[in-house]
Amino acid sequence: MKIALLTYRIIYGAFVVLLLYVLTGDARNTDWGASQIVPFWLAAGAAAFLIVVTYDFYRMAAWIHWVAALVFCGFLTWWGWYSNDSIFRLHEFHSFDPVKIALEESRFRTRAEIEYVFLLAWFVSLAVVRQWLATAEPRSRHPE
Repeated sequence: MKIALLTYRIIYGAFVVLLLYVLTGDARNTDWGASQIVPFWLAAGAAAFLIVVTYDFYRMAAWIHWVAALVFCGFLTWWGWYSNDSIFRLHEFHSFDPVKIALEESRFRTRAEIEYVFLLAWFVSLAVVRQWLATAEPRSRHPE
């Protein structure tokens, strides 16, 4: 059980670090407006906090995991759908035909929604696992 949890936490943390790298890479390559810079740094801070929570998995209460995961999911929602370089919005079309544009937009939107749900489920999974461990082993801080 310990090895499985350690492997999960390493993969989870690596995924958050990768997303933080992508997020900060967008900041280097984007001309951010004043309305975008504050939410960006809040999102980066939420990602950094999520990395700390992942590292200190057993030392922090389960509710802290929920707060970190939900705050990060909120900022992932902002970044993914509403920022200048949102990853879930189609930024360019590859045709001038209105029918092909509608089809391309529909396919992209469907794929983006599936990816978004997968990412939300993945980021909330840390809090779910921590909550499960807290209820499964209420007297032990480190499950065997």
